[in-house]
Amino acid sequence: MGWRALRTYKNAWFAKFALKENILDHALYNAVARAQNGQIDVNLGGGSLKQRIAREGFGKSGGFGTLLFLRSGDRAVFAFGFASWDRCFGGNQAMDGGSI
Repeated sequence: MGWRALRTYKNAWFAKFALKENILDHALYNAVARAQNGQIDVNLGGGSLKQRIAREGFGKSGGFGTLLFLRSGDRAVFAFGFASWDRCFGGNQAMDGGSI
């Protein structure tokens, strides 16, 4: 069984985030295609994945992280996104007094 294009969606929050950060749809399709081919950045279980999306000129490490819900063979939904340099999961430890 080969690669098959899935219906790919963005929730309202992610659509605003993608527009603000200038993330193009083809970058999202590439992230879904990588996940289908087994190139998953982080498998959170139950079809929830964290996939990186490259930022133009900075690559994946300077790009964006996304929370992607994937139902294999059916659909993919982008639900949350963050800039890798923002460290949104866990917050900025230096500002809130926590240790890294």
